[in-house]
Amino acid sequence: MAKSKFRYKVEYQFRGQTRYGIVSSQKPKKPGHVIVEDAVLPFSAEVLDTDTKDVKERKDFPTYDMNTGRILTGGDKYDHFVNAAHMQADADDKAAGKGVKVGRMFTLGVADGRAYYVVVKVGPKTCKVEWRGFCLDRYVDQVLGYGKTLPTKDVAQWVNRADSWDAYVTKADQRDRAVITSQPVGAFIHYIQSRAEKWPQFVRFKIVEMHGGEKVAQFVGICGTWPDHSLPHRTPWGGESMDHEIEHLLKEPMREKLCASYVWESAPGDTADVKRSVLPDPHTLPVLDLTMPEPTKEQLLCGRVNDVLQAVRDAANGKDEKNSDFNSVVAMRRLAKAYKAIRAELMHWTVDDFADNGLKDRKLCEIPKTEQDNPC
Repeated sequence: MAKSKFRYKVEYQFRGQTRYGIVSSQKPKKPGHVIVEDAVLPFSAEVLDTDTKDVKERKDFPTYDMNTGRILTGGDKYDHFVNAAHMQADADDKAAGKGVKVGRMFTLGVADGRAYYVVVKVGPKTCKVEWRGFCLDRYVDQVLGYGKTLPTKDVAQWVNRADSWDAYVTKADQRDRAVITSQPVGAFIHYIQSRAEKWPQFVRFKIVEMHGGEKVAQFVGICGTWPDHSLPHRTPWGGESMDHEIEHLLKEPMREKLCASYVWESAPGDTADVKRSVLPDPHTLPVLDLTMPEPTKEQLLCGRVNDVLQAVRDAANGKDEKNSDFNSVVAMRRLAKAYKAIRAELMHWTVDDFADNGLKDRKLCEIPKTEQDNPC
């Protein structure tokens, strides 16, 4: 398969290892080579172009386990490679213990994300830290860059801050887990999605017992005043649409923990986070229907039109074409493909299809038989 002119994520061979990285815009020194920036470690390698392979574009963004951070579904080979390295770095960080030690990891805020760093060497007064590509945006701190030797006391403040944050998160996790474990099996609890007095929204869970006796919360449904556009509905062209949170709950209905501050049953009265006195009791509210409606005839028709338009867009934008030079032979072939795509789809339509869509003139609806037999 021919390699794309504009390359990004690649699989490459380096010192007998299969690794992943990003193709650099820098010009290689040797012909037939490319420069690849490693996905995780702070180095670039000039490798033979034949030793690289483009990573197949992912169909879905990765979803992560809320407790471990490990990828559950989605993502491409590059994402899984980085995630595996991140999980190993987390394990090394915990195994190293408290304080500034080799293997400790900390993060620094950059833009809308974080830059990750690992302690790789500790001396009497200084230590060396190295960047790690665990942030998908590959953010780098402007001071530490891709690695730097610093006074140990400076690194200690970042490591200690990470320890304090981990202690806080552990305490919060224990509290949120107790919201489920403290309830009897079969009980219903409600997560408060919206605290607005006029538009209260609740997510209902049932406490169930898994194999081994572990209690989890199983999604049952939603209740309250949810807007119509968040409920399962059809788009004008017949596609399925619903609120992202509802879709996620339907796909992954089990929860090991819920934020205690927003669980109705976690407190008897008003708290700093929730004023229960102004909200309806969710136990009295009916569960809303989350069945996806069947598409109407009009939506199916619009969907077929949308498919034709997409085929035209793909052809006109040069999808699967090696070149996209305007007004060239390739461009003319592209336009022919677009015309063929339209004709091929319209041949399946009937006069009634057009008439139902507002086109009453029969002449506009008919396709000459010669063109049906020999489409462009």
